[in-house]
Amino acid sequence: MTELVSLVRDTMDRYHMAERGSAVVTGLSGGADSVCLFHILAGLREEMDLTLEAVHVNHGLRETAFRDEDFCRDLCRRFGVPLTVVRAPVRAYAEENRCGLEEAGRILRRQAFEEAAREKDARIALAHHMEDQAETVLFNICRGASLAGISGMKPVNGRVIRPLLFVTRPMIEDYLRSEQASWQTDETNADPAYTRNRIRNTVLPSLETLINPGVISHLSDLAKDAADAESYLEGQTVLAAAACMEEEKGRVRIRIPSLLDLDPFMRRRILYRGLSLAAGRKKDLGQVHVRMLEDLLAGGGSASLSLPGGVKALREYGILTLSRGGEGEAEDGEDYPLDPSEYSFRVLPFDGKMDSIPQMLYTKWLDYDKIRAIPVFRKREKGDRLTISESGASKTAARYMIDCKVPAALRDRIVLPMHGKELLWFPGGRISAAFKVTEATKNVIEITWKGRHK
Repeated sequence: MTELVSLVRDTMDRYHMAERGSAVVTGLSGGADSVCLFHILAGLREEMDLTLEAVHVNHGLRETAFRDEDFCRDLCRRFGVPLTVVRAPVRAYAEENRCGLEEAGRILRRQAFEEAAREKDARIALAHHMEDQAETVLFNICRGASLAGISGMKPVNGRVIRPLLFVTRPMIEDYLRSEQASWQTDETNADPAYTRNRIRNTVLPSLETLINPGVISHLSDLAKDAADAESYLEGQTVLAAAACMEEEKGRVRIRIPSLLDLDPFMRRRILYRGLSLAAGRKKDLGQVHVRMLEDLLAGGGSASLSLPGGVKALREYGILTLSRGGEGEAEDGEDYPLDPSEYSFRVLPFDGKMDSIPQMLYTKWLDYDKIRAIPVFRKREKGDRLTISESGASKTAARYMIDCKVPAALRDRIVLPMHGKELLWFPGGRISAAFKVTEATKNVIEITWKGRHK
């Protein structure tokens, strides 16, 4: 067993990449990296009792694309490894989804690998190596990375395994030469139009020459340390979030006073976590959006802002609510009647016994002898009031809703039982003191919010 194969075998053991008897699907482009991984995995098949298959994705973008496909077919035939070839419509996908060819190719490759692996419950072996890791870390730093971004690629990420992640490109080429193995060269790897190519072919070599010849190894070590730190901090974030954040049906509520008690670093992590949960993704979300949320928290009263992923952030009554689209408002509406059909009412005789009045939150009795009319179920209007004491003191319906911490977005949507401009009952809250039942009452009107009848 060569030094390189021994290193790969140790990496696979250390990170539990594949148990004995596992199925492995390896991506095979025909380039040096994927050919090296293919050779090593094929050589370990018997020792590790692996079932090995390969997937080649033909993007159809280069004149040499079918040359690479033929090369992979021949290689798999010689090693007795089943090969699946996928013709990927990269250009059409990029145009339809408004993304670059590089990103489109990456997405379609991953889809092809996932589909092949899913059928066999297999691991997906990719040939990323140490230079790829250094390139990824630099790329992420330059575009504004968090600690997770500095962590680069993980040795194991779900189904995906990267056995060559701690192997250098020169080690790969030396191994292939020692095995007298050929490989194909993708001419687009030299195209400076691609950002990653500029990092790979210009930035990293300059850093090695002008700064430190060990820069690639150091960036790889940095990624490992950052990954360990991120793993620890994620555990702490989960614990801290449990004390101040709730998530239900894609809507996140964060208690602002509890959040502000935390260290600023942890506070930002929780805001990012909440935003990601509400958006259902992390793509396009960054520290700039976390800073926007911090600015929102710093103000007074109620305020809102729109964020990527269709997320709306609302600060109100000490709560930060993050919800996607109109979902937050629709779900908040479940706490209040929004349609007249949600009510029922009936007139009943009253025997004067006060202890017979139902003590239910969503069914109320009022003195029908004083009302002498059927209630009107409507949304609030200017001048509507609720009598709050037998002396006649009252509040506007708007003021009462504010005192009850009803979200601003809902105050004009709630349907209320009204008698002229008098609010008879705020559902879930108090009834009008002007129409309270007394021992002298002969008839009562019973109003029930049917959706919340208890």
